[in-house]
Amino acid sequence: MSQLLIGQSAPEIYFTNLNGERIVLSSLYGEPVLLNFFKSNCVWCRSELVNLAYVYRRVEDVQVKIVGVLVGQDAATAAQFASEQNLDIPIFLDEAGESQTAFQLERVPTLVLMDSNGKIIRVFEGATEQLAGIVEQTILAIAGEQELPEYSLVGNGCSVND
Repeated sequence: MSQLLIGQSAPEIYFTNLNGERIVLSSLYGEPVLLNFFKSNCVWCRSELVNLAYVYRRVEDVQVKIVGVLVGQDAATAAQFASEQNLDIPIFLDEAGESQTAFQLERVPTLVLMDSNGKIIRVFEGATEQLAGIVEQTILAIAGEQELPEYSLVGNGCSVND
């Protein structure tokens, strides 16, 4: 993902939740939003989602929405994956691949943090052991309206086109 998107408004795109309802990204605004773009066949994504679900449980009282976005796969695959991984974060689908273009995704997992107005403020690409802690610190900082920690990190991941 291009770091050039930082500071820009997130693109207005639609997702589908696991119940088949269409959701526009802007409907999540009002509090910060963390999108985790992933593919169920990416070993790095699987690892990262388990860590992100743990962070989600630890900060569930913090006013930040954490959402997983399954890129390019169907609802059955997403539901099975969420069940297998015991994910308690909301999972959205991007079967048409609209987010790949809109967010300039090149690899997964990619995490995009937006403020409560939809402005992109952080992008984390790939999975590393440190990412869960970095994400938790960043979420707590944005929720507390504090200065965000500075991290430059690119971890392991898979191409979105695999």
